[in-house]
Amino acid sequence: VDCIICQSKDMQQDMVTYFHVKKSKTVLINNPITNNFNLKTRTKSEQDTIRFITIGRLSKEKGHLRIVKALSQVNFPFKYTIIGNGKEKETIFESIKQHGFMDKIEYVTFTKEVDTYLAKSDLFLQGSFVEGFPNVLIESCVVGTPILAFRAPGGLDEIIEIGENGYIAETTEEFIKYLNNINKSYDFNPETVSQVVKQRFSKDKIISKYESLFLNLVNSN
Repeated sequence: VDCIICQSKDMQQDMVTYFHVKKSKTVLINNPITNNFNLKTRTKSEQDTIRFITIGRLSKEKGHLRIVKALSQVNFPFKYTIIGNGKEKETIFESIKQHGFMDKIEYVTFTKEVDTYLAKSDLFLQGSFVEGFPNVLIESCVVGTPILAFRAPGGLDEIIEIGENGYIAETTEEFIKYLNNINKSYDFNPETVSQVVKQRFSKDKIISKYESLFLNLVNSN
């Protein structure tokens, strides 16, 4: 082939390191924003109970259990919406029951109103051990909802600008620390959260990269 398109820096590095593809045969082009979600008007106040959300397949690699473990160790009121289905559902909800906060859970198997759920949430929790390039994180930011993620391969450094639209935790302990700090002082601005990803992943910008790639390939051949 003339070129392999990689959606994240981590994916590109994997192609070079593990599949021995010459870096010159790869190009980095992130996924674009494909949904025209509206920026939310709601902003969390000090009196509001903080609302968390996770959207994704209920499978081991998505790391729901380490989010549950972290939430079990905070001492403030919260609501947590889980959207998705998968073979780990029973294990995840059994863990929630054991930790005693089923009353704080809203569970949705499937929805076509992702933006509505994201807009009414204050923080997206990402527990994945590995990702390709998580489009749902971009969608969350587009509506103005920031991210707290565990460190994992798959484009987090390209999506998250620390302090502007989210944070990345290296350990469960650090994840819990961020949860506590964000609950005490929620200072994310929805407009800023949204602009971080719009500036990087707008359709016009990403399409332009594809156009340049195709032109370069044609000219080189």
